Parts: sequence; structure tokens; C-alpha cells
Amino acid sequence: MKVSAIVNCCYEGLLIERSLDSAIRSIAASGLGDQCELIAVADNASKTTLAVLSEYSNRLDRVIRTDFSDLGLARNAGCEIAQGELLLFLDGDDLWGANWVGAAWSEYLKSPQETILHPQYCVFFGSRTEVLIHPDWRDPDFDPREIISHNPWIALCGVRRTLLAELRFPAVDRELRFGFEDWSWYADTIAQGFRHSAVPGTVHFVRLKAIDSMQKSMRGHYRIPSRDFAEYLAADDPTRPYNL
Repeated sequence: MKVSAIVNCCYEGLLIERSLDSAIRSIAASGLGDQCELIAVADNASKTTLAVLSEYSNRLDRVIRTDFSDLGLARNAGCEIAQGELLLFLDGDDLWGANWVGAAWSEYLKSPQETILHPQYCVFFGSRTEVLIHPDWRDPDFDPREIISHNPWIALCGVRRTLLAELRFPAVDRELRFGFEDWSWYADTIAQGFRHSAVPGTVHFVRLKAIDSMQKSMRGHYRIPSRDFAEYLAADDPTRPYNL
């Protein structure tokens, strides 16, 4: 199996139809055929969301139900059952561009092993509209230290499956207000020498809500991304990557 597309969902309801359709369309356009699998992880999912997943049962390879109420742990659950070399993540109210799966696979084949793949562009829509251009480690102006103040990448990334066995997504620490799963995880990957590459000519579409439930419950969470990254910055180690 070459690619595992993992769709994480909770209470998206009917919105997940378009997300699943975008994944199915991108898989079909990739030309990889039966070398791609489509997995849905329903974490404390609503009845409407589960009903939609049932309607798509003939197009989903697997559906697993979890009760973590934590996106990072739900992502890990999807990774545990995935069979593909490359894991690609999609949230249940977001969309992939049609060429994402094929372009990500091509970039994966020529990338160093410890590489995280991102779409070149992210179009945010919903409560407001804006475009994000993802930074690439090969850009001479790239400075990974910017992750101290904000997350420069969206969560919908691609990563080699075997690497997830060693570096799992963290659970949200609401009490200590450590960053939610993708921001904290990205900081840890930089600390361990991963390269973050933007796949040319690709785009994802991320739905913005009027009120972000995670940010509301994690007021102040942008202050600290990761313990490991803080220790990494403080260490006097000339061998560390990125020449920080």
C-alpha cells in the first residue's frame, strides 16, 4: 500500500460529505488506484456524522470509532491501522485540492526520509477568507524559530508511516496550556531534525468557524508550543539541524 488517507471527524455532520468527496476525487486523480486506502476516524462523532460515514461505507476502506475527545490521539489511532507508506491527513470539514495525493506521493519519493509534506497553499474560508503560503525548509529565508510564536503550517500534512511510530501526536494539555496537537508536534519534529517541505502547485481548503471550540477552551495556548522545542532552543549543540 502506497498511501493512506486518514479523515478525522467528530461533529461535522453533512459537511463531511464534501470532505470525503474531495479525498475520493484526489485519490482517483492520482492514478494510484488500489494502492491508496481511505480511512475515517470518528472520535466521539455525532449521530449525523456517523450516518454520513455509513452512506460512504462502500467507498471507505475502514471506519474506526474512538472516544478520546482529542484530535491528536484520534490521529494516532488512524496511524495505527494504516497500511500505506505515506499518511495524508484530512479533517472532516476541510477539503483537498484534486492533485494533492498524486503530487504528495511524487514529492515523497524524492524527499529525505524525515520530511513532513505540506500543500504549497492553504485557502481559509467560512467566517473569513485568506490565503496562507506554507514555508519550505529549502527557502533561504526560512527560519524555524518562528514556530515559537505561531504555527506556520496547517495540520493537514503528509508523513512517512514508520516515523509516526516513533513520534506520535501529543494529547492536548489543557491544564498547562501546551499547544494543540499539530503545533506542538511540528515543534517537536523540528527539534528532531525533520524537514518541512511545501509540495509545489498544491492547495488545501480549511473551513474557519466563527468561534473555534479548541481555542476557546485553550485560552492562552499559543504561548508555549512544546517542552522539547524549548529545551532544543536552549541547548548548546553544534550538531543540531537548521543551524539555529
